Amino acid sequence: MRRVHLSLASHYEAIDLVDLVTEACLRYVGFDETICEHMTLAIREAAANAIKHGNKQRSDKTAQVVFDIGEEFITIEIHDEGDGFVPEEVPDPLAPENILKGAGRGIFLMRQLMDEVDFSFDGGTHVRLRKKIPIEVEEPAGEDEE
Repeated sequence: MRRVHLSLASHYEAIDLVDLVTEACLRYVGFDETICEHMTLAIREAAANAIKHGNKQRSDKTAQVVFDIGEEFITIEIHDEGDGFVPEEVPDPLAPENILKGAGRGIFLMRQLMDEVDFSFDGGTHVRLRKKIPIEVEEPAGEDEE
């Protein structure tokens, strides 16, 4: 397993670093451009939530982002030092009363774009995102084309 670990200051500028590392890790394992864009959005949302809602942009707190690249899955864990929240109490962004609201879509997007999304709360919020790594299909050996 390969691991990349980022320790981020709780400032929005740190999200740019998360984007760069995310794209590098995803291309390394062979995700196509569309999946890379989807996953980058999901990971960006999780990191932004950690900085904004978890750590409240406090300079004395950090957010951790860990990429674990295995044989079958890539797992991304984002941990903040906040008070946590109750995922079931987050309003449904598809409910009629929330459709026009500009916020509240991050968790929804994460769940739509990743294979697995789990939350735990131990000294902050811990978000675990997982995506199956594509299996390379080798082209059958054939005759040379003329």
